[in-house]
Amino acid sequence: MATKKPHWVSSKKCMSMSGHYNIILGPWSNGKSYAVKNGVVAECYKNGCKMALIRRNDLENKDNIIQNYFLDCNVEQITGGEYNGIVAYRKDIFFAKYDPDNDKWVRGQHLGRGFSVAAVMHSKSGVYQNYKYAIYEEFVK
Repeated sequence: MATKKPHWVSSKKCMSMSGHYNIILGPWSNGKSYAVKNGVVAECYKNGCKMALIRRNDLENKDNIIQNYFLDCNVEQITGGEYNGIVAYRKDIFFAKYDPDNDKWVRGQHLGRGFSVAAVMHSKSGVYQNYKYAIYEEFVK
């Protein structure tokens, strides 16, 4: 019996969409999140703009969960080795470089911020300059 090859979503295809809002739906585990986050992170690094990572619940908007979301992002490749990770501090998201001598991450360029729909009343009147992208992750259950 022949098995179908999985159809992987590509960053190039996601980032080439011209809509103001692009919704990417598909089967579980076909690379949607991976493609979008790598495409958005690359554009933000290249153009110096920022992104919002939006989740439904504030519980999903903790620094450790934000950082975990970016663990599979190709940061070193995207930044040409300038950074090798992404960290979050008080919901702000930064490119970072690990310093093995001090066993710490050194924050660099500000990448964006984590938001939750449940806590929108706490952030709706803020000033968010130079935000070009928003990833609303796991909005369909």
